[in-house]
Amino acid sequence: MGHIATYNEGLLSVGAKYSVLLSADDMLPKNALQRAVSIMEKHPEVGLVYGYPQTFCDTPEEGSVYGRGYSTWEGRDWISAQVRRGLSIIYSPEAVVRTSIQKAVGGYNDLLPHTADLEMWLRFADVSNIARVNGHLQAFRRVHNNSMMHTSFASLPVDLGERLKAYESFFDKSHQNPSQVHVWSQEVRKVLAVEAIDLAVSTTHSNPEEFQLSLDLLDFAHRTNPGNLVLRGNKELEILRNPRAKFVDRLSVVATSVERRLRVRKTWTRWQKYGI
Repeated sequence: MGHIATYNEGLLSVGAKYSVLLSADDMLPKNALQRAVSIMEKHPEVGLVYGYPQTFCDTPEEGSVYGRGYSTWEGRDWISAQVRRGLSIIYSPEAVVRTSIQKAVGGYNDLLPHTADLEMWLRFADVSNIARVNGHLQAFRRVHNNSMMHTSFASLPVDLGERLKAYESFFDKSHQNPSQVHVWSQEVRKVLAVEAIDLAVSTTHSNPEEFQLSLDLLDFAHRTNPGNLVLRGNKELEILRNPRAKFVDRLSVVATSVERRLRVRKTWTRWQKYGI
């Protein structure tokens, strides 16, 4: 039936109080379900609990995880954090949900084959609070060359476009204040445009022969958030591709690249430690 229809048939037929969708090549570590359920038992307002997912290819390995206890957020605050990140906070196997909330918000959106999970997590946060287990691995997530993320949706512009579609789909249905939704919409467009520009410049820097990909990424950025951001991105590409560019201009591109890498690292570290 395809993955979306299969997911929905399983999830919407669940009769238990809590549920988790676990793909065939992912795994859960010992006590992961117990940790998530204990939080929801203490906090009936929480509709979804997640934690840190360790990626693996062949054999999963335990690793140390930052923090202890758990964190909780009001749904609206968690949505704001997800908007600021741009990339889904939850990958899937680490998410345990309250079945009543799952049935209230519905299943995966079949119009979003690549980002239906992102859109569904946002729907959970629209009607319930969200919690995260700290200090423990909550899932082992297998990543390999034949997975969907490396085949059907491997193109960077396609991935960005699918994420934008997920946000827009959620914003169209959100129960939040319309003015807040408008702020989120503008913010996520800027976040995704900045990511596209970052990818365009880094691609040109590391693989000059992939210039068309850089242009496609800048085109996405322009359509998503036209303005000075894109102009600066174009300027960086011109400098990188011009062997006669002034030394001071090349130095400015290097400085911007360093700042960009630090920003990406900071975002990744924050997600790894705090889950948002």
